[in-house]
Amino acid sequence: AIKQKRELRKAGLELRAAKKKFKDQVAAQARRECRPLCEKMHAKLPQELRDIICESIISDHNATFFHGENHETTVANGTSPLQHCFEPAYTGKGMHKDMVVSLGRLGSRFDFRGHHELLGTVFEQYLVEFGLDLATTIKRIGLLVTERDLKTRETMFERLENLFKLSPGTAMYIFIETGDKTLPQVKRQFRRVLRVLFPLLHRLKDAGYLIKIVMNPPYLSSAVKNSNASTFSVVPEAPYRYEITPDNAQFTAAGFEDKLEKVRRLLATLYLSGSDLYSALKSMD
Repeated sequence: AIKQKRELRKAGLELRAAKKKFKDQVAAQARRECRPLCEKMHAKLPQELRDIICESIISDHNATFFHGENHETTVANGTSPLQHCFEPAYTGKGMHKDMVVSLGRLGSRFDFRGHHELLGTVFEQYLVEFGLDLATTIKRIGLLVTERDLKTRETMFERLENLFKLSPGTAMYIFIETGDKTLPQVKRQFRRVLRVLFPLLHRLKDAGYLIKIVMNPPYLSSAVKNSNASTFSVVPEAPYRYEITPDNAQFTAAGFEDKLEKVRRLLATLYLSGSDLYSALKSMD
C-alpha cells in the first residue's frame, strides 16, 4: 500500500510537470505568432484604426496591476479571458501602450490592490519602457488598505505620496478591507483605518482629487495568475454596498463613520423588507 501511494504521488507530480511544460510550449508558440502580427498592425495602421481595435478588445473597465507568474509587473483587464492582449510579450510594446491608453480613455479604473509599492515603480516603468505618462492617463484609481498596513504606516504613507502625481480631478477609490469579523470588530477596524488615513484624504481632497471610500468590496476571479501561480482576484465595476464620499457624508472621520452606520442600518431594513438595495441607497444622500 505504501509503495502504491508513492507511485501514485510520483505519477501525479510527473503529470503536473508535463501539463506545465505543455502549457509553456503553447504560450511560447502563441507569443511567436501573435507578436509579429501585432507589431505589424501597430506599424502600418493609423492611430484611429488602432484605437478602434483596442477598444473592441476591452470588455471590462477595470485594469489591475499585479506581479505575474514570471514576477513581472503586468495588468489584468478585469475578468476578461483575453488577457494575452494586455501582455507586451504577446502584443509588443506599441500595442500594449495603445491598450493602456485606451483603458484610460474609456474611463477604466486602474487598481493597485494592496501593492502600494507599485505606485511609484509602475509610473517609472511605463515612462521608461513605453514612453507613457500613466499619471495623466489614469482618471480613476483604486487602492486597498487594511489594518495590517497600519503596522508600517510610515512606509505606506511614503508610497501613497505618489498619488499626488495624478492629475487633479482623478477619482480615487480607497478600499478598506476588514475581513469576515463580527459587527463590532468590523466597525472598530474601519474606524481605526479611516482615522489614520483621514489627514491624507484631506490633503488629496484639497488638491482637487475625488475621494471615494468603499468598505469590503466584492471580488471576482480573473483569468490570470499571481507570481505564486494562485488565481488573481479583481474588484469589479459595480455599485458597492458601502461607498462613502464627501457628497453623501460630512467630510470628517466621524461623518464617514456615521454614514457607514446609517447604510448598515438601512441594509438591515432592506434585507428584512425585501426592498431594492441600490435604489434605496441612492435616495439616502
